[in-house]
Amino acid sequence: MNITNVTLKFPSQFSGYINNEKTAQFEGEKFSDFINYLDDTFGYIKERLFDENGELRPYINFYIGKKNIKTLQGLQSEVSNGEKITLLLSRAGG
Repeated sequence: MNITNVTLKFPSQFSGYINNEKTAQFEGEKFSDFINYLDDTFGYIKERLFDENGELRPYINFYIGKKNIKTLQGLQSEVSNGEKITLLLSRAGG
């Protein structure tokens, strides 16, 4: 399996859960491999990101480069070496 290196951009509300890491190195080439790495390394990440049906929570938006994974192949989206992964949290209200 390939090793993929990525740059992370997470909001301060979430970056504490990953020890404010700015980069990650994980085994695999899919977004799901990246999520598994985060959960295995830092713990309790999946329960913060996914609902009880295993779907990303509605306010969670991950981008690979400039593309939202929801418009790609979701968790099966390809992640290339050197990509930037961004987490944006949607806000509601007025």
